[in-house]
Amino acid sequence: MTLRIVRFEATENNYVTIITNLSEDEFSLDDFRELYHFRWNEETAFNKVKNTLGMIYFHARKRQLIQQEINATFLMYNVSEIIINNIEMKQNCRYRYKANFANAVTNIRLYLRDLLEEDVLVSRIKKFLVPERPERSYKRSIKPKSVKPFNNRTS
Repeated sequence: MTLRIVRFEATENNYVTIITNLSEDEFSLDDFRELYHFRWNEETAFNKVKNTLGMIYFHARKRQLIQQEINATFLMYNVSEIIINNIEMKQNCRYRYKANFANAVTNIRLYLRDLLEEDVLVSRIKKFLVPERPERSYKRSIKPKSVKPFNNRTS
């Protein structure tokens, strides 16, 4: 397998390094810069799946049960996104608003367990909105992750 290392400037004094198997004939450096921005929606989706829906740690040991856990998490993500995207948010304000995903997922879980009615679910999702600010950027803070042992599994 032949790999290619591509490095380009994303913002001023901020470089991105990508390892790819795409040849220089097919994709130039400018193509990678454009493709990198298309990837942002997938990155935020995986962040939601890992952190909000809790797929950082698995609760099962067997392969089939881990696969079931992964499938259930992605199903919950898709159902949540469909419900959130079909609720109308505030429009005539300074910013466009979107639902707070973590709060919405909590309420959608209650709704799926028949603990909430549909109108209560919609009002709770609309209650906690966050503004969309597309031009914002933050310095990336990377925090180390430690092991989370399952103490109930001792023999």
